Amino acid sequence: MCSRILITIVCFLSLLVMDAWPASGQDQSNPLVIGTVDSLHSSILNEDRKIWVSVPDTTWATFKRNAVLYVLDAESDFSSAQAIVRRFRDLLPDLIIIGITNTNRTRDLTPSRPVSEQGWDSASLASSGGGEKFIQFIQEELIPYVDSKYPTTSYRVLFGHSFGGLFVVNTLVHHNGLFNAYIACEPSLWWDHRRLLKQADEYLATQHFQMKSLFLAITNSVTPHTPLDTSWAKKDTSWRTSQFRSIFHLRDALQKNSKNGLRWSYKYYPDELHGTVSLIALYDGLRFLFDWYYFRDQDRLGQPGYDGVKMIRDHYGEMSRQFGYAVIPKEQDINGLGYLYMSKKQFKVAHDLFKLNIDWFPQSSNVYDSMGDYYLSIGDTDNAIQYFTKALSIQEVPETRQKLNDLQSKKKPKN
Repeated sequence: MCSRILITIVCFLSLLVMDAWPASGQDQSNPLVIGTVDSLHSSILNEDRKIWVSVPDTTWATFKRNAVLYVLDAESDFSSAQAIVRRFRDLLPDLIIIGITNTNRTRDLTPSRPVSEQGWDSASLASSGGGEKFIQFIQEELIPYVDSKYPTTSYRVLFGHSFGGLFVVNTLVHHNGLFNAYIACEPSLWWDHRRLLKQADEYLATQHFQMKSLFLAITNSVTPHTPLDTSWAKKDTSWRTSQFRSIFHLRDALQKNSKNGLRWSYKYYPDELHGTVSLIALYDGLRFLFDWYYFRDQDRLGQPGYDGVKMIRDHYGEMSRQFGYAVIPKEQDINGLGYLYMSKKQFKVAHDLFKLNIDWFPQSSNVYDSMGDYYLSIGDTDNAIQYFTKALSIQEVPETRQKLNDLQSKKKPKN
């Protein structure tokens, strides 16, 4: 299953690349655009910052405003995120994607500055430890800028890999109100002698994380291309197992503190490398975070013993609870279901769906026209006339006017 999904994603990405970069000699006047480059000046960081932005096409977006996925290391992971969200839009909500590009990656993504670190010279360490300042930039400058310019909602997801994953964990532990959901892919929790990991132990035990979600991705970073004895690796004390051990330590801490309200899951990828896992982990992470999004009971709406309208209301009620704001479906989606069940002669289900649309969209002419069609289909002329008249009182539509005229002419007494 995972291989098939990965192949699908890679093929889609390949198509994007092929379309976005025309071959020599081809017409390059009409390129495929998969995002835009935006920028803002940061007074906190004292520099200009570029962001890559993907906004759902309004012609197929489910909602007028959308949740936001913030992607660290945009240069590496923005295109993957954009492809996944577009390709699997039946399973995932439409998301605005904000890719944060780098200017000084080590400075921005590490939460502390070590006195020493194996494999690092003093000059490299001197520029590290700016993670808290970078969080301040995101909170006080980037998010307000994005919210003011793009059709966002208050629901936000943060994704990061390696040092980006370290930043994700630091944000969850110390600033858990900033995002609703987090994907930490192979986080470098070994940094600064596991300082953040020790803090996470304390905070997971003492803080509350209600309505927060986390997905954690772990790979075989010890013996690439060779099966790993995980029991041995967890007990080893050498540097080569430090990445693996530190992430599993976080997993164990999450399991130990299961009553803090955090909804979380993890996945171990024994056949992936540290540098290859981000794409598939992002897919798995988004599927976990939004496993409540897809309406799985659609085929049961018309089955005996099922209250289709209640199922739909309950589903969107749960979506509203998860998002933290009211969510209702698109008018045309419920309308389409109504006509589908009307064509199946399941008139009770069709009526209830059209009535649901009237409850949700009372100012729409179309919902009353559809209910008029329902009554027309069951031969109830009086109610059909009533609903067509109501539809026309909101908006004059030639097709609706014609249906009303035809019905009224048939009701006129013959001389």
